[in-house]
Amino acid sequence: MSEPLNEDELSSLVKEAVTTGTPLEVRGGGTKRAIGRPVEAKQGMTTRGLAGIVDYDPTELVITALAGTPVHEVQAALAARSQQFAFEPRDLRALLGANGDETLGGLVCANLSGPRRFAAGGVRDHLLGFRAVSGRGEIFKSGGRVVKNVTGYDLSKLVVGSFGTLAILSEVTLRVTPRPAETGTLIVSGREIDRFAATLDVASGAGALTGGAYLTAGARVDFPHLAGTRQATIAVRFEGDTAIAAANAARKRLGPADTDVLETDASTELWAAIRDLAPLLGSDGNIWRVSLRRTAIAAFVESLDLPEGAPLMVDWVGGQIWFAEPQGIDVRARLHAAAGPDGHATVIRAADHRPTETSVFHPQSPAVAALSRRIKHHFDPKGILNPGRLYADY
Repeated sequence: MSEPLNEDELSSLVKEAVTTGTPLEVRGGGTKRAIGRPVEAKQGMTTRGLAGIVDYDPTELVITALAGTPVHEVQAALAARSQQFAFEPRDLRALLGANGDETLGGLVCANLSGPRRFAAGGVRDHLLGFRAVSGRGEIFKSGGRVVKNVTGYDLSKLVVGSFGTLAILSEVTLRVTPRPAETGTLIVSGREIDRFAATLDVASGAGALTGGAYLTAGARVDFPHLAGTRQATIAVRFEGDTAIAAANAARKRLGPADTDVLETDASTELWAAIRDLAPLLGSDGNIWRVSLRRTAIAAFVESLDLPEGAPLMVDWVGGQIWFAEPQGIDVRARLHAAAGPDGHATVIRAADHRPTETSVFHPQSPAVAALSRRIKHHFDPKGILNPGRLYADY
């Protein structure tokens, strides 16, 4: 396993791989290695040697760090100044059975944003700039340290979610935001999924919500404030200076029966569990993330015909469903029947916690697949960076 200690070493390593025709399995901390197809490479490389915060300006709400910097170190530095990543990065190590530290570069390349995504944007909306090494071994950069940086092409939209198949990140610059003074969550028990939308509509009249989740009875997390009766649960989050007041106002709108309000500490703990998919821990089978328009979610969930007690979680406001695959169900066929060509279904964790040879990411249309191959060829003409990670042919 190669571990370059600086950008020049990284460039030299890639150039050597190009010369010898040696495909590279590129990873950060390896914590998301189980997502995607098995990489067809003989040599491994990690960016963990490229670690450290380069520049952090709390007044400008910008932080720059090397790609191998552990995410928890960056978050600790932000927390010390009462700041955070607004996109709420997911920590899926427990779900994926992974050890080690998540890296900042891996966070960007995996593009796994949390429940606040619909209000604050995802990873790609907060990536201001980066430095990287292409599949040619060339060092290049894109963007900068300010929001309105228009020099050259905005390549951030390409590298976010690319899983190291286009380039190897060496440094990233991200926008940060102040942490909210309060967090309040309205808990509504005993409502079925077909009443989820109406519940959110009523609750939103009390203030700007930053999260809305639906948990089946089987997905209720091991959390003291949700203990007791096993019923489906709706959680609606408010954040800001008056978040708790907003949650209580929403409770009055819905009526006090079967409702409760969690204040800052308990609310934060609950949403960390939702963010990191704790409701699905211990589930067998493939773990799926399905994205589709919100008006089709209830129909799709009902079409799954889940057995009683099966865990399923809906991030309704963000239009995502997370669940363990029911045995014998063709998930993508059910998705197409419910949402037509607009939905996307991704295997986040295979049943055996290992990459799968089958289709992990949603199949692309012929036109999109052709464009993706051209982009891949531009960045990595020899196809040495994580070959096969996203799709079998590139």
